[in-house]
Amino acid sequence: MLATLMALGALLYAAWIAWPWGGPQDVTTYSNVLYLPAIYAGFALSAVALRRAARPLRDVLLPLTVGLGLHALGDTLWAYLEMFTALPPFPSVADVAYLLAYPFLGWALARATLDGLGPWRLRRLGLDTLIVVGAVSVYLWWAAVAQIVGSGGPLLVRLTGLAYPAADLVLLTLVVLAVLHGRRPERHLVWFMLGLAAMIGADLGFLVLNSLGTYHEGHPVDLVFTVAYSLLALGAWQYQVSGHAPDPAAPTRRGPGGLQERLAARATRLAAALPYLAAVAAGILQLWVSAEHEFGAYGVHLGAVLILLLVVARQAVTIQDNAQLTRSLQAFTGELELSRQQLSHQVNHDSLTGLPNRRLFEAQLTQAIGEAALRQGRFALLFIDLDSFKAINDRCGQHAGDDLLRQVAARLQSALGTEDRLARQGGDEFMVLADLAGGRDPVRVAQDLLQALRPPMTVDGQAVRVTASIGVSLYPDHAREAGELRRCADLAMFQAKRSSARGYRLFQADEPDPDQALLTRLEGALARGDLGLHYQPLFDLTDHRVVAVEALMRWTDPELGRVPPDRFIPVLEASPLIGPVGLWALDQALTQLARWQARGWRGRMAVNICLAQLADPGFSVAVQAALERHGLRGEQLELEITERAVLIDVRQVTEQLLHLREVGVRLALDDFGMGQGTLLYLLDFPAQVIKLDRRITQGAQDSPRERRVAEALTTFIHALNFEVIAEGVETPEQLDLMKTLGVHLVQGFYLARPGPAASVDALLLPGVPEKARA
Repeated sequence: MLATLMALGALLYAAWIAWPWGGPQDVTTYSNVLYLPAIYAGFALSAVALRRAARPLRDVLLPLTVGLGLHALGDTLWAYLEMFTALPPFPSVADVAYLLAYPFLGWALARATLDGLGPWRLRRLGLDTLIVVGAVSVYLWWAAVAQIVGSGGPLLVRLTGLAYPAADLVLLTLVVLAVLHGRRPERHLVWFMLGLAAMIGADLGFLVLNSLGTYHEGHPVDLVFTVAYSLLALGAWQYQVSGHAPDPAAPTRRGPGGLQERLAARATRLAAALPYLAAVAAGILQLWVSAEHEFGAYGVHLGAVLILLLVVARQAVTIQDNAQLTRSLQAFTGELELSRQQLSHQVNHDSLTGLPNRRLFEAQLTQAIGEAALRQGRFALLFIDLDSFKAINDRCGQHAGDDLLRQVAARLQSALGTEDRLARQGGDEFMVLADLAGGRDPVRVAQDLLQALRPPMTVDGQAVRVTASIGVSLYPDHAREAGELRRCADLAMFQAKRSSARGYRLFQADEPDPDQALLTRLEGALARGDLGLHYQPLFDLTDHRVVAVEALMRWTDPELGRVPPDRFIPVLEASPLIGPVGLWALDQALTQLARWQARGWRGRMAVNICLAQLADPGFSVAVQAALERHGLRGEQLELEITERAVLIDVRQVTEQLLHLREVGVRLALDDFGMGQGTLLYLLDFPAQVIKLDRRITQGAQDSPRERRVAEALTTFIHALNFEVIAEGVETPEQLDLMKTLGVHLVQGFYLARPGPAASVDALLLPGVPEKARA
């Protein structure tokens, strides 16, 4: 509304100037009556923009509105003097208001264009502005101003008249150079530039007309003043409408085909060259008038010298800026190299213990074989596996287990020589390369390692004793290749764990394959009833309900005792037994689910499967048949496949997965976040659920960097409309962190440990009496 009134006022004033009405005695009255409403509407528009603007924008709009208000005040005072005095003095009290407006306008425009620039860039931009303004001023001086100044009259009159176009020129040059230096040419900046350009024209016109004595009320130059003021007011309004604080470092918007990008690059080059072009132009004018000795020529010479000094100052600032940039680049290069070294260390070392990981150890083993072959030397490879570590980890929790592993690593390292190399292979397994120079006994090395582990360790304030089984293979006695040496040490360790009371064993050629021995025992496990299922609840934090349980296979062998899942599951998945054992586990889990469903629980069952099961063409049909046999719906079953299996080749089982989806079975990607390239496979994997690996869940609470990774992963997964489950929640802090990340489905030891079906009943059926649950 105000913008419309301002435009209408300007149009009415323009119409009166073109076709004046009223007599000669009414010119002053009509001129001011028609001129002032447009000015007042412009000031009101800026004031309303200030009132509506958010707090960061007010830092620009407040001084801008004050400046426009002072300008409107000056116009009011000038109109009063014109209407009630015969001839207004110049300068007058109105000029005080006009000139006071410039510092506020300058402050506002500087905040709108320069905020966020570094100190060196600000200095360079300031000098550029002075150089360009100086060059333009030299030409204006030669063309018109010198004659005005030299025409005589009071000095105050001449200085006041020159102050207006000079101030306008400084402000316009500042905004233009800021845009050329990378500020986006947003609409409010365009309005400001147009307004300042119009103001320069109006002030110069008034100055020339006044010096010639031809200025009169209702002259077209007054309309230019109105237009200039209106454009500045529109800039204030547009700045408020844009709704964002100044961002001078923001890049220029890029349009289709890169046109704006090319224009921005050219503008940047122009901004860099403009001060030098201006200085050259001033120098050319100086040469042109070098033979003259008039008043105007002296001003040109003085201006050219000042511009040259400004160029020298700019070069000094540029040199300092480049030096600062060089130092910054050197510091960045140092940080980059440090980051590279840290990344290399992280890639080749275990994050928990700081020891070399499997990758680095493989390289060390290969190097050791090459060196031993050259000097005909010998060394021992020791495979160390902790006994009953999983039981300690389950009883005390993941953090306690991690603390124990760190203490074990330190104990093992203390028992080795400086030439020996210790590495963590993963889990509770360690490897050692022991130098046997000088007749060193490999058995003695193994005994020293076991002795180092003998004293109890303190975990969570409790004394814990750790034993280990060590297998030893020798180069070149047992093998000459890295893979064969590792296999021999593994076989020896397996025998040490099974039968050696000493805790270590030297490889013998007739050692049985441990995986084959496990597979032999597994072949009869199903028939003997040695396999069973435990169930771990999955909680929904929004209403603290158990919405699902995960079926986990357990094996207790009459000879081997309780075999850890991470030991027998890989062997099982790599054998033909996975088919029948997997279907048995599915049937057992669905049988238990049907019992819970009959007792009133309305959750679902999660069952782990592997790629080998999906590769069976009849697997999806067997799943559908099992659901129908137990009277269950597809959505009551969730099949979990590990991320690593998906990365192998999910496309070869797509048909099976799609059939399972059609039946209604939910598909989950398990152990997410620990593979490579998984994000690309998510687009092809027809899953509804993503389960974050326990290392992501637990690492996010210990490391700010891993927390950012967890935040990014959960945001990405939610963006793809997957349901997110956090595994391995073992502390209240981890639980709170998952809530903060927006993950409301969690499972872990803190909430409930895996157990037989009877131990889970109380969580699933809290309202059912004990006898009914039985």
